[in-house]
Amino acid sequence: MSLRLGINRLNVEPQNHRYNESAFSNHSIDAGFRGNGCDEDVFVLGDLAINSSGVYLRNSPKTFRLNPKDIVERNIIGRGASSCVKEAIHVPSGTRLALKIINIYDKTKRDQLLKEIHSLYHANCPSVVSFYGAYLKDGNITIALEYMDGGSLDNVIRQVGYIAERALAAMVFQILWALAYLKIENRVHRDIKPSNILINSQGCVKLSDFGISKDLKYSVACCKTFIGTLKYMSPERINNATYSYTSDIWALGIVIYQCATGRYPYETPPSTSYIERVQAVMDNPSPPLPHVVRVPQSSGSSTLKHINFSPNMRDFVAQCVASQEERQPAHRLLNHPWMKQYSINDISAAVSTVEEWIARR
Repeated sequence: MSLRLGINRLNVEPQNHRYNESAFSNHSIDAGFRGNGCDEDVFVLGDLAINSSGVYLRNSPKTFRLNPKDIVERNIIGRGASSCVKEAIHVPSGTRLALKIINIYDKTKRDQLLKEIHSLYHANCPSVVSFYGAYLKDGNITIALEYMDGGSLDNVIRQVGYIAERALAAMVFQILWALAYLKIENRVHRDIKPSNILINSQGCVKLSDFGISKDLKYSVACCKTFIGTLKYMSPERINNATYSYTSDIWALGIVIYQCATGRYPYETPPSTSYIERVQAVMDNPSPPLPHVVRVPQSSGSSTLKHINFSPNMRDFVAQCVASQEERQPAHRLLNHPWMKQYSINDISAAVSTVEEWIARR
């Protein structure tokens, strides 16, 4: 299987549009809003400009124009300290959207959102959430993303308790496809966790939330920033050592363990200190998937049943959480026997397998 042949880069013809080149002049990001001579405000960050009707990337033939008047906002589906995510619909096309809205004056959230726009602007991968545009309105930056009606894997685990092995293999294939694509693009996600993996009723599984991702200059480059969610950080990241693409693979291994068993492999009491949580990972950096676990018969049930995991699955997880030197990259894991065991050889087969699992729920 050739990943490069399977993931085609976009070939977009320039659109007929006008935008003011002065929007890209060297103003400080913290200047926030400013007029662009067209009676509208523009927010500028480097080569990115956002106004009330769209987002523009300098020297890019691709533009995203989005009129807020064409969008009807619905329910809030997520909320943070200075941000929220709303379900919405783009009326002219009937497209359902997820609107991520942040207060422009929250610098941390703002910078993460703008980094996400950069990450998704030219993304062309079926396993990465689609970007439909962004706009400026009422002191907020809003980005419009693909709406995934199944929510996150975090929600799925809470609802069903655990995910059957065949369906999980198909989900993991799609996540690996996204990670292999990111490596081609020289990008490390750095925050792989169940809440950042989305699913829809058609069986598609997609990676989201690129707010702390990192661009590397070349395919063998490394980074050293301590950022992300501690529970899913690889040992080398916790040690503040250099790390690269396979740190995302370690996090994926932890996600698989959690999805398969319904529990996090390093369970500690809620009162556990930060240092103790870190020590739990460092004392057992490669948590093995057990041969068998006892899980509830159904969500909320007190009746337990035994689940056996195949040798191929246990080997796959072991390769994900192996030492940094031995850990396998995404494009190799796509051809692992665990995938072949369930005839998951391409995205289409993976999506169909997940869709079948959903239909049986």
